[in-house]
Amino acid sequence: MPTRPTPPPTPNRPPRAQRARDEAGVGPADTPPAPGAAVADADAETGAMVKPSKALPGQQELSERKGSWRYEGNDTTSSAAGGATNGSAGSKPTTMSGPREGGADDLKKIKGIGPKLEDLCHSLGIYHFDQIASWTDAEVAWVDDNLEGFKGRVTRDEWVAQARDLSGGGTN
Repeated sequence: MPTRPTPPPTPNRPPRAQRARDEAGVGPADTPPAPGAAVADADAETGAMVKPSKALPGQQELSERKGSWRYEGNDTTSSAAGGATNGSAGSKPTTMSGPREGGADDLKKIKGIGPKLEDLCHSLGIYHFDQIASWTDAEVAWVDDNLEGFKGRVTRDEWVAQARDLSGGGTN
């Protein structure tokens, strides 16, 4: 990578990088700089920096809020399969230890549920459309919060409405 030439020093005053080395007592003025230092010294000397031509929308508000937020996420010490609430919102819906005698419903019929998400639902004890169809808002919030990697999908994809249709014999 080519290096930028160091700009000539101003009369009667050594370059900033040289003054810093002299003040730190690093060594004589003819000590060669470390590889890449010439570029850094040149940038520091000239103040080279990319600067926008005008303020971006929301930039002022964002700079005023800088450092004022705090992460208040859930404690993730227990796994979704463990069935713990992880400090999540809502209340855990009624779950099952396994599917009913006829086998689990094909949860993939609900738009937004694929094989991985179906497996995750099974690990949470959710196997049937009628389970999902009966969820309250608090239970939807709990499931939304405990679908590791798929948080918020129940609400976004409207699982409850789809499950009501499917449990009533609909094809969705």
